[in-house]
Amino acid sequence: MNNITFDKNGMISDSDKIYEELDQWYNEKEYDKIAAAVMDIPREHWSNKLWFRLISAYNNLKQFGKASEELDAIYPRCDNPVDISHWHYMRGYILYVNRKHLMAIHCFEDGLEADPNDSLGFELDKEIEDARVNIEKDINTLRELSEKVTRDIKKRYAQMPYSDKYELSDEEFTMQLGFLPGIRKIPGQEHGLGFKEYFKKYEGEKREQAKEWFGNLFGVTDRGSFIEFFQTNRCCNISRFARDVLASLNGKSAFDISELNKNGRRLFDDVTLFVKVFAEFLPAAGVAAWDMSEKIGFCRHAYAVDFLTHTDYCTCMSAMMDDVKASFSSTEEYMLSMAFGSALYMFMEDERSIPSAIDFLLKSSAFIIHGDLGDIRWKE
Repeated sequence: MNNITFDKNGMISDSDKIYEELDQWYNEKEYDKIAAAVMDIPREHWSNKLWFRLISAYNNLKQFGKASEELDAIYPRCDNPVDISHWHYMRGYILYVNRKHLMAIHCFEDGLEADPNDSLGFELDKEIEDARVNIEKDINTLRELSEKVTRDIKKRYAQMPYSDKYELSDEEFTMQLGFLPGIRKIPGQEHGLGFKEYFKKYEGEKREQAKEWFGNLFGVTDRGSFIEFFQTNRCCNISRFARDVLASLNGKSAFDISELNKNGRRLFDDVTLFVKVFAEFLPAAGVAAWDMSEKIGFCRHAYAVDFLTHTDYCTCMSAMMDDVKASFSSTEEYMLSMAFGSALYMFMEDERSIPSAIDFLLKSSAFIIHGDLGDIRWKE
C-alpha cells in the first residue's frame, strides 16, 4: 500500500503503476492474479477503473456469479456516460456468453445510448450484430424443433383410436392433467406425486422436506402465501404473456403497445419474437395448459402439507378441471399447449434465453409424448 498513489478522493489513481502489472497479467491470461491483487486492496480505495478490472478478471475466469455481484455493487458508482456504458457492456458480456442473446443486445444498446462514441472501444455495434446472428440461428432451431414436437405429439395421440382410449374418473383425469408436476420430484424424495393418490398426504421427514421446498423456492409457508403464489407467481402464470402476443398477432391487441415504457416494450417484443415461431401450432387456448398443469401440481403439494384444507383442495381442483374442459377439446390440444408452455416458461425464467427454452422443450416434450396423456379420453 505504501507504493500506491491515491487521488483526492482516497481512491487508487487511474495512473498508478499497479495497472502496468495488471495489464501484464491480462496479456498472459493470468486472471486469477488480477483478482487476487485487487482483492488485497481495501475496498474503500477501489476506483471504478480498478473495480472493473476485477469484474473483467472474474468474467475471464468464468466466475460469472462473482462478476454479477460486483456489477450490482458498483452500479450506484457509475454516474458518468463512460462508466455507465462500461457497466452495460460488462453485463451484456455475461449474458452473451451464457446464451442470453436478447438481453445482451439490450445491454449493448443501453451502453451505446449512454456513450454514443463508444469511448472505450468495445465495438458495441459489432456486439449487437453478433448477438442478432446468434438469435437468428436460435430461432431457426426453435422453428425446426417446434415442427417436430407438433408432429410427434399428433402421431402419439393418433396411435390409439379414440374409441379405445381410457375413460378416467374425474380424480384420475385431473391428476393426469398435472402430468409434469406429477412426475417431478422434490429434492430429497425418491418419487413425485404420482397419479394414484388424489388425497395424498406427506408425513414425517417427507412433509418437512416438502414444506422446506415450498418455503425456500417459492416463499410459501401457509394458506395465505400459497394463494398469493398461486395467483401471481410466474411459475404457473406464464400464459398471459403468450395471450397478449397472440392477440396482437391476430390484430386484436387489448392495449396500445406504443404506450409501453422501454423495458415493457422490450419484453413484449422479445416474447413476440419467441411465441411467433410456434403460434401456428397452438390451440385457441394458447399455452394455458402449462399453467393449469402446474397449478394442479402445486395444489396437490399444498394439500399434502396442509396449506390447503380438504374443502379448499376439492374446490380448487374442481375449478381447474372445469377450466381445462372449457379451454381444450382433446388431450392432443392439451399436450401441445403444455409442451410449448414449457418453452415459454423457461424462456421467461432464464432471462429470455432461447437456447435454454429449446433445451427445456426437448426434455418436457419427451416426457409428455412418453406419458399416458395421449391414451386418455377427453372429459366433456
